[in-house]
Amino acid sequence: MTLEVNKLGEKLQRITNILKKNKYINAISDGLIALFPILMIGAFFTIFNGLAWEPWVQFMEKSGIKQVVSLPVQLTTNMIAVYATFSIAYKLAESFDKDGFSAGFIAMISFLIVTPLTTFEDGTIALTFSWTGAGGLFVSFVIALFITRIYVLLIDKDLVIKMPKGVPPTTTKAFAGLIPMIVIVFIDLAIYFGFKATSFESIHGFVYNLLQIPLSK
Repeated sequence: MTLEVNKLGEKLQRITNILKKNKYINAISDGLIALFPILMIGAFFTIFNGLAWEPWVQFMEKSGIKQVVSLPVQLTTNMIAVYATFSIAYKLAESFDKDGFSAGFIAMISFLIVTPLTTFEDGTIALTFSWTGAGGLFVSFVIALFITRIYVLLIDKDLVIKMPKGVPPTTTKAFAGLIPMIVIVFIDLAIYFGFKATSFESIHGFVYNLLQIPLSK
């Protein structure tokens, strides 16, 4: 019995070591850990805004403070998928020794492109919180990893704009990501229109119906 337990422990240890060396899993893990302060801010103001003490509730509603205090929640918890996309892409790019900021911004823009906009009756077009919060996290993982990997591949293929010597490093890095970004935006548009032509209407709808709903049951 002890021998079997030891063998099982060794197998689990090997699996753990393999997972630790996986850049993609580490990027997701490290990227989400980096968002911990944002999540804490959202949680704090959720509790602060939802205290079930009647005098406090009346004061918050009558003074108009409740609406103001809800802003940190809306811009943290309800936007967590956007921040996760940037953070995960940043970490993954760094693991490949590439510019994390460029990869993060490109991935974040990609996430926003594939996220459907809402058109209201008065013709106003807006990006709602429907898919930018927890509901969009699965897509944020996919987009961050997929787009960053393409970004790394394009950089490795030397598809960059090279600046002359003497140009500040920050400017050089910014222009280096221009061509990869243009290529990636076209890929984003293809993803957007591809899913829009299906019954899912978006990659979010696809992931939600195929993954999130079954997992929540």
